[in-house]
Amino acid sequence: MLAFGSICEIDLDKGLAKVNFEEEGFVSGWLKMGVMRAGADSFIFPYDINEHVYCQMDENFEYGVVCGAVYDEGNKPEGAQKGIIRLKFRDNSTLEYDGNSHTLSLDIKGDISVKCEKADITANEVEITATTTKLNGLLEVSGAAIIQGMVSVGGLGSSTPGVPIPTEAGTELNIQKISAETITASNDVTAGTDSLKSHKHTAPSGGGLTTPPI
Repeated sequence: MLAFGSICEIDLDKGLAKVNFEEEGFVSGWLKMGVMRAGADSFIFPYDINEHVYCQMDENFEYGVVCGAVYDEGNKPEGAQKGIIRLKFRDNSTLEYDGNSHTLSLDIKGDISVKCEKADITANEVEITATTTKLNGLLEVSGAAIIQGMVSVGGLGSSTPGVPIPTEAGTELNIQKISAETITASNDVTAGTDSLKSHKHTAPSGGGLTTPPI
């Protein structure tokens, strides 16, 4: 028979709960909690104490199962709209898919950690807004790169394309080789203390090789 009550006790390790059936005036024994999957693939999202649930019980209320949660006056489907699937957590983080606009949105109040063997992202445009963005490992760019801010290059370089030399703590930073077809500087290029625009050479009076920059 169908019965409604509230979770009053939970055994998380065993996946069991006790339900307070207010209308019947008693508390059940330990009941199994029904979930979407409970095998090699499992769904783990236990109920809260006082969460309103519906149960399928025998006529004597001795055996049964907690089938799921139901909305009540204290907990209503906040932000519910047709065509939208929304998962809301107690810290107000949300995961939402809007089937009307075909948009997947994540609003996480803390950190996000993703671990995988390989990630493949295909998009017309990707935009990242962050105070600091760090990439640990080899960065390979096969297309053009437009950099509008300052660029600082450090670390051990490699004269062999595709074979990076890792940096170590305490190692003096040095770039061995940078190759490009064209490099354009709007102001000046400096090597050490020598300016490309303002450095000078001396030459013997009769002509010949010039000295290094002075």
